[in-house]
Amino acid sequence: MLPITTLTGLVSAPSRAMNGLRLRLADITDVLRDTDDRRTGRTVWARAGRAHMEVRGLTGHCEGHERLVKELEDALRRVAGVNWAGVNAVLGQVLVDFDEDRLGPDDVLEVVERVEGAHGTDTDTFPAGRPQPPFASVPATLAATALAADCLGLMTATIRRVAMRPSLSPALRIPAVLAELQPRVRGLLESRLGRAHADTLIGVSNAVMHALTRGEAPLALDALQRVLQLAEIRGRQVVWQRREPELVADGDGLPACSHPPAPRPTPLPSGPVETCVERTSLASLAGAGGLLAWTRDLEQSAKALLATVPKAAAMGREAFAARPGDVLARDGVVPMDGTALRLLDRVSAVLIDARVLCARRPRLLSVTTVGDLGEAEAWSAAQSVLNRRTLRELSGEGPWTRGRWRLERPSGLPAALPASPPALTADLHGEDGRRQARIRIGCELDPLADALVAAARSGARPDTADPPTQAAAPATA
Repeated sequence: MLPITTLTGLVSAPSRAMNGLRLRLADITDVLRDTDDRRTGRTVWARAGRAHMEVRGLTGHCEGHERLVKELEDALRRVAGVNWAGVNAVLGQVLVDFDEDRLGPDDVLEVVERVEGAHGTDTDTFPAGRPQPPFASVPATLAATALAADCLGLMTATIRRVAMRPSLSPALRIPAVLAELQPRVRGLLESRLGRAHADTLIGVSNAVMHALTRGEAPLALDALQRVLQLAEIRGRQVVWQRREPELVADGDGLPACSHPPAPRPTPLPSGPVETCVERTSLASLAGAGGLLAWTRDLEQSAKALLATVPKAAAMGREAFAARPGDVLARDGVVPMDGTALRLLDRVSAVLIDARVLCARRPRLLSVTTVGDLGEAEAWSAAQSVLNRRTLRELSGEGPWTRGRWRLERPSGLPAALPASPPALTADLHGEDGRRQARIRIGCELDPLADALVAAARSGARPDTADPPTQAAAPATA
């Protein structure tokens, strides 16, 4: 005889499953309803004593933003158990490191909501168009919803074909296909719903129409595309969980402010897919219209129009972009915005920030003696002062002293950072206060800098600001 606990578990299993399904459907409904132009759902990620929470009212600039940042950080740092807290204004989030034995994510969220209420931003919606962070669950939910629709549509279409049920006219597919491929129609949907929600709406509409018209092959291809998309999203989430402690070690360097987004000076150039759509759309409409006028057969005209739609090009680009996103995540790269991978076919030049090529260690670039000291001795003296100093320390006002040597910024030159293209210019003074040399301090080249530039050159014309890393030490006996 089965134990009573086993019988109870078997009896309650259907109820638990239904409750889990009901909660899951409620979450999906909330995600689908929370569109980009009126998004109210807060993005939250919490794991192992870390919490990343979106905050209402973090615009990135203006006095109100600065007051909110200061009061939010102060309020969180006063909470017992919080190790540190900092605001990332670019993503509109606050990052909190806390002791799990004393606090939980709900306690942190309570403080955030209290500060929002004090500033009157607790009813604000979150800004539209903000890129989803790598740990966000919304993209996966939307992709899974579209995949479920494709699978259900594929099953429905297959059953209708096996049962020899009559199918509806393929003309029903035309609105959904045009909404997916026509830039103007798709742009209108994305401006109202956001890119991810518009893509899901189009995907579900496609699934319904293809199910009613027995379009098994398009549904199978759409489902395969969604599987690749989900693999990309899952890979991004996994690599974020693995590398988050390393990427956000102590909250140092988080941008507390950000510049307001500036409009693109020129429209985004058309890629190969957009060019193909533009060139074939008019010809497709003209051909279908001519066929309709000649045959008076609406179904044949619809089939001709659908046959000339370049859907394979769009699906090929999506599959290509999803695969590199997954591979990058497997190699330890955290893709912050998967949309950028969908623009690779339009890249004509690569602009590399010189600071990306620099490591975090300073490097002596040049020495020009102005006193009695020889060049080799001046180089050795300056190097002794720089030994074991960080770029952050050298970004301050100075002076920097070690032993009988002192480095200080010249008063007549504009201030510059070591990692900037001009590099840091400083004067070397001896123990007696006399200036012995003028030196330039940059930063060491990152070990992967050459590989980065080589990869950029292999695909496009790179543009790079000269990094302050090019000088070599003089030969000494």
